[in-house]
Amino acid sequence: MWVVRSGHPLTRGRVTLERLIETPHVAIRRRRDPDVRGLPALVMRASWEDMGAFEQELRERNLQRQIKVTVPDVYSALAVVRRSDMAAMIPKRLAEVSAQSGFITMINPPYRSPTAEMSLLCLHERLAEPSQAWMHATIRSVTRKVASG
Repeated sequence: MWVVRSGHPLTRGRVTLERLIETPHVAIRRRRDPDVRGLPALVMRASWEDMGAFEQELRERNLQRQIKVTVPDVYSALAVVRRSDMAAMIPKRLAEVSAQSGFITMINPPYRSPTAEMSLLCLHERLAEPSQAWMHATIRSVTRKVASG
C-alpha cells in the first residue's frame, strides 16, 4: 500500500502511475554490507513489497521513479512521509493503523499488484493433538480475515 501525508497532492484526483512516479519516494532498503572480498550485498525483500510488480510496471513502460530518501525500516519511512511530500510503500495493515491518526493517507497502487498465496504445512497425524489443531484453526481463521480485507 502506498502512503502519503494527509493533504498531499496525490490525495486529490485520480492517482496514475505517472503521478506516482513524479512524486519523490522514500525507499526502504534492508541491505547487508558487502564482505571484505567485495562480493555483492544481499538485498532482502519484504513480502509486502508487491513482489516486484511496481518495478516490473516501470520497466515495461520505460519509466523511472525518483528515490529521494532511503531508510532502514517502515517506521522511519512513515516519519519521513508524514513530514514531507514524499510517498512510500508499506505493509497494508500498518498503513491502515497509521491512517487512523489522520496524518497519513493510503493510496491504492495504480498498477496491477499480485495476490499473495499462503500455505500451511503440517503433519496430518499431528492435527489430532489439541495444541496443533488449535494453531491450525487459528492460522486459517486469521488468514481468511486478512485475505478478505
